Amino acid sequence: MLRNTRCLVVGLDEDGRVAELNCPWGDCEVDALRVGEPLPESLVAVLAAVPPERAEQHFPFIYLDETTVVDVYVLGPAAERKLILRDVSEAHQAELKFQQKAYEVSLLSEKQAELNRRLEDQRAELERANQAKSRFIASMSHEFRTPITSIMGYADRMSRGPVANGSPAAIQRASWHLLTLVENLLEQARQGEGAVHLNSGPIDLERLLQDLGELFSHQAQGKGLELVVAPAPPGAALENDELRLRQALINLLGNAIRYTRDGRIALDLRITGERLEFAVSDTGPGIDEADRERIFKPFERLDPGEQTGAGLGLSITRQVVAAMGGELELESSPGQGSTFRFSLALAAPESVENPNRLGGLRALLVEDDPDVLAIHELYLADFGLAVDSASSLAEGLERIGQREYDIVLADLFLDSDSGADLLQAVRAAQPACKTLLCSGAGTYADWQLHFGDCADDFLLKPVQPENLKAALDRILSHNP
Repeated sequence: MLRNTRCLVVGLDEDGRVAELNCPWGDCEVDALRVGEPLPESLVAVLAAVPPERAEQHFPFIYLDETTVVDVYVLGPAAERKLILRDVSEAHQAELKFQQKAYEVSLLSEKQAELNRRLEDQRAELERANQAKSRFIASMSHEFRTPITSIMGYADRMSRGPVANGSPAAIQRASWHLLTLVENLLEQARQGEGAVHLNSGPIDLERLLQDLGELFSHQAQGKGLELVVAPAPPGAALENDELRLRQALINLLGNAIRYTRDGRIALDLRITGERLEFAVSDTGPGIDEADRERIFKPFERLDPGEQTGAGLGLSITRQVVAAMGGELELESSPGQGSTFRFSLALAAPESVENPNRLGGLRALLVEDDPDVLAIHELYLADFGLAVDSASSLAEGLERIGQREYDIVLADLFLDSDSGADLLQAVRAAQPACKTLLCSGAGTYADWQLHFGDCADDFLLKPVQPENLKAALDRILSHNP
């Protein structure tokens, strides 16, 4: 806009039009400024901003067009004003670049500060996770060793000779407790891998409640707490997964004793309509409204520094209760204790009084662990079955080629072979034979997807006799 010059003097007439243009340092060409023409809008705005009585004023960085920037000096009173325009385009561009660079540096600084905040948050989260891991390992070490000590102690005494009649029951209680701890860990590890699988069968409520009372009586007495386990209501009968029910009640009773310092712990049962309600109540500190969802998250505890436990119990219990067809509810007030309750559908009378369909049938049992094979043979014999056994895929295939069977039960993992291959062979050779697949790993959805064409039903180890009999009854009645 201003060429070969640094300044341009603009004289104005009485109408504010350009009266003269003077370039003190040489010739210039001014496209936006011509004698007799109105001033550009930017300069008109500059003049409008100068008070009439003001004789001199400076306006920096005024755009004459998109590329030319000038400093404007307004001189003289309103009737005799002149404008001196000094080309500062290069300086202004340098200033803009500086400001842009400063803005970019500011953004980088903000991003760096945000990154530092995130890194600090992650460091704090990792520290909390590391502390939780340390607490978890210490807690699990204690919780696992307690039932293991009981099992090993009573087993050792029994191996030495006659012992008190309560020893087998104590071993069984400790085994259930240990299995609950294992299932808590497995359920947490299986998050997102499918629904909880149930091994349903008739539940001996009297035995279950007696076991729970004896399991927690010493813990309650050690803290000076009263523990009351109510008997089952008359006529109450359940057909569900006993392991899962024990798991839920052990978790709830264990939490109640852990967090209650004095007073009473109670497990009450009552029939409501066609359901049996379980309620575990305590006289502990209670739970604030704001914490009622947080306590159901894995590894969350209200006072992690004071209490033992892995922080999995309530999270797992909610899932297990839902899988059994119930809903875990909480009633609590700070200082008034807490009550956790859920209800399960009562068993239909005909499902409780199930006729024995197994007497006289012949079964093939294939299991590579000799101890498991021996106990499962005893279960099947107690059901009235004639049992042949095999400890490998090859031996099982040989048995199938020699005799017809009504039922074949196989472990999924047979050393380096698969029990599913055996059941496929049964399907081909003896189509009328019922098949049952057992495993210590996986979920029902996985089994159904991969082995549903060769197995009529599935059982998760350890297999309880009630669940085994219920599964056999289901497949024999064509209702897996």
